[in-house]
Amino acid sequence: MTFLRLLGAGFLLAGAAVCIFSPELMSMGIAWVVTGSVLLGTAQVVASSAAKHEGLLQTGKAGRATILSATDTGVTLNNNPRVRFRVRIEVPGDPPIEATCALVVSRVAVPRVGEVLPVRFDPQRPDDFVFAPASPPPSSASTSPPPRTHGDDLLGQLERLADLRDRGALSPEEFAAAKRKVLGEK
Repeated sequence: MTFLRLLGAGFLLAGAAVCIFSPELMSMGIAWVVTGSVLLGTAQVVASSAAKHEGLLQTGKAGRATILSATDTGVTLNNNPRVRFRVRIEVPGDPPIEATCALVVSRVAVPRVGEVLPVRFDPQRPDDFVFAPASPPPSSASTSPPPRTHGDDLLGQLERLADLRDRGALSPEEFAAAKRKVLGEK
């Protein structure tokens, strides 16, 4: 998106400069101005779409969508297809809602008819929905945890056993036996 904006601004400025300083190349300058304007407009549309998607993920109403139909629109973005989905959105306690929306999806994980997926949607405009990740999206400030190692698993298991012992769910003898098992001792 930043690349599109920079490229668009570059074409716009270069085109304006050509029009001003080389009147004999006016038609080329105008073409560059038009190209720059199209690139800037495209960047704005992409930014708006990304902001809408992120807004729905953050504040949209959560539901479960059953895919009723999936139709290829013939459009791809970075080899990922744009697919028109018709879904039935269900939220516990609310009547089901049918909605239709075209979304770009991963080419390696295209949702199929009959699948039930988590969604976030605008209750006022149910056709504004996005498939949500199974877990809440990470905040931009958070980092992913480092990969777990065998030592981390052992430590986690021992901590859970100690917690069970401390809460009285395991006797000291049961704790000792479970600890030996986790550590691979006999």
